[in-house]
Amino acid sequence: MVTLADGFDIRFRRIAQAVEQLFLDGVFAQSILPNRIDRAIWQEHYSRLLNHAEAGWGKRFSEAADLQEWERFQRIEQNLREFAALKQHRIIEELRQLKIKYPNRADWEPAARKLLTRHNVRYLKAELQATTAAAQAAESWAVFESRAYLYPNLRYETAGDERVRESHRVLDGTVRPINDPFWDVYYPPNGWGCRCKVVQTDDDATTTGEGVDFEPAKGFRNNVGKTGKLFGEDHPYYNVSTLDREAIQNQAREFHAEVTRDQVRDWAVTDLVPSFSKQLPELPQPATITTAEVDAITAGKHVDASSRNELLYVLSRITGQDLAFQDSADGWYRYLLRAFEQAYYFHFREVQADGATRIGLAAISDKLETRGP
Repeated sequence: MVTLADGFDIRFRRIAQAVEQLFLDGVFAQSILPNRIDRAIWQEHYSRLLNHAEAGWGKRFSEAADLQEWERFQRIEQNLREFAALKQHRIIEELRQLKIKYPNRADWEPAARKLLTRHNVRYLKAELQATTAAAQAAESWAVFESRAYLYPNLRYETAGDERVRESHRVLDGTVRPINDPFWDVYYPPNGWGCRCKVVQTDDDATTTGEGVDFEPAKGFRNNVGKTGKLFGEDHPYYNVSTLDREAIQNQAREFHAEVTRDQVRDWAVTDLVPSFSKQLPELPQPATITTAEVDAITAGKHVDASSRNELLYVLSRITGQDLAFQDSADGWYRYLLRAFEQAYYFHFREVQADGATRIGLAAISDKLETRGP
């Protein structure tokens, strides 16, 4: 069973009726389309998913301890932002199909509200429970990897009661090395409401579970600890056309960037700007940062602006070993960080203020030639 850390509240909260009404109005008027989703509903879904993921992990994702943990959190956030967008896509498609059956608004709306309740209550409750369990499993995997030199094997355990599914029961007691491909498929959760867990051990590997004729439910057929995907791409929500999915991904990326921009700016005022000072190779003096520079950084362009924004959360913990010096000219100093399959170019510059020179961070971009505002 999932046990939450102190400070997390995951009581289910319904989406406000007024927000849902505006959404239904937009779908009926066709201002909201399968490939043009609504930001308000996306944020209602995403914020709930994120809250449950943080509860499952037991930590706010703004509190990453180091670059590696930040990367893990980014994988989860990107998965959830896309899942929230694809969930809405599915709802819109079903509401549009309902409109074919009930072209009159007076007939369509009651049926539409019933459909929306199913998605935003029954389905959403199950998705949030799965999110919490999967995030806890992802956090456990990170711990397992850090202690693999002491305990190289993992044991699969069910809840051990009459509610356990037979397909899960046959895996009970299986012991495999942490690097065994078995865990790429059967690392829990293995379905909706799955209560199975994995325990790290130095017990010998077993033959239990070999030749199991069982596939986890769609959306759960991956090792969340390795991929960061709390919901796999075989989940039915992902069954969309390539063009629609690309459009949806782009919108989710933009929505997420807007959310993180505001959050990071508020956080930086008290947690980053007052204390940040970093000496890096080739810099003539330690770099500092101002709130104006944070605003400029988070307003800049990047292929994944939300990850760039949240990179500021671990800026104080990035070292000269993480940043590769690129070049310097005319008072500019540029470094490259490769993380999470992306390039992050840090553009430091000399700033004259009150007769003195300081080094400030002007921008974090995805291109070397960009030197900031």
